[in-house]
Amino acid sequence: MKTAKYFKIIIFFLLLFPFIAASLRSQMLMRPRTHYSKAEVIEVSSAVPAGLEGAETVVVKFLTGEFKGVRAEVKNLIWSREQYNVRVKSGQHVTVRTDLRPFEMAQFYISGRWRSPWTLSAAVVFFLIFLFCAGFKRWPVLVALIVNIAVVFAFIVPLLKAGWPPFITVLVLQGLAGGITLRVIMGGGKKFVCALAGIVAGVAAGGVLALEFVNIMNISGMFFPGARMLQSASRYLAGWNISDFQALFSAGVMIASVGAVADVAVTVSSGCWEVALKSDRISASDIWKSGINIGRDIIATMLNSLVLAFTALVLPVISVFYLLQIPFIKVVNFEFFTALAASALIASIALVFTVPVTAAVCGVTFKKE
Repeated sequence: MKTAKYFKIIIFFLLLFPFIAASLRSQMLMRPRTHYSKAEVIEVSSAVPAGLEGAETVVVKFLTGEFKGVRAEVKNLIWSREQYNVRVKSGQHVTVRTDLRPFEMAQFYISGRWRSPWTLSAAVVFFLIFLFCAGFKRWPVLVALIVNIAVVFAFIVPLLKAGWPPFITVLVLQGLAGGITLRVIMGGGKKFVCALAGIVAGVAAGGVLALEFVNIMNISGMFFPGARMLQSASRYLAGWNISDFQALFSAGVMIASVGAVADVAVTVSSGCWEVALKSDRISASDIWKSGINIGRDIIATMLNSLVLAFTALVLPVISVFYLLQIPFIKVVNFEFFTALAASALIASIALVFTVPVTAAVCGVTFKKE
């Protein structure tokens, strides 16, 4: 009897399924959709003169997407300031935004130039030059680079979107990515363990300092590029649960410091390994001193590169402050400037902290007493 009852329930849902699927499909079709396609400009039928605002009418031929092969008139919004405009001419490739709304004609807009081929070409040139200069045996380094980038976009960002704590998420995943990178570059063994310990310690130190800094200085995290857009996405889009922008700031500092910290950790670990390898008898203290001396020689250049990289981020803001003749005391208390300056300093502290930690682990691991 129970089998017959379950069989009837299954038959009922099988009969009901087409209606449910049709309902869901109709709901999906009722929602507005936006997608982007590659298109070739055929002609500009109505151009807007420089200095005026309006909408140009441009005839394009779609090269990708669901309108592939179709010719259509698209709008190209023109503003009075030319630096905001995308001026096009026949034969150029552009990115077209398509807005599809229920019971309305599709709307097409030019959103920008088609730049992805040049980006991919630059990446290919970089890979070829790297392999030519470093040797084709170093191709695993490129794999490690791709792994690090993939970890950020494929794991860290989705987990942060789901509401995972930024500090722990970045520390664990960057630690794993760093381990994979070191394993590919250095292989296994004691050098690998020492370098990985230095990376984890340095990155963790940077994150802890960043968390303390935002609490002491009352940094909200809302003045970083994209923070307000992220807040809007978290508020209005389903599946976005990012609310702790202070922790997100510390996570960003951790990610920014990984590269420099890894360089220092690997150099110190390899140097200490060579020192221990050439010695028949050497203490942990002597190895630690050797590691410190090796680290001192590379810290100066690494710090210089790190600080200049962060300075490049604030250069436009500094230029605006200079042109407007805003007092220096106001500049150094502005949250955006203060936070970015602190990012450079915290990442530098993490870099310096990595040297003694890596040297200490090397001393304990490589000693011959």
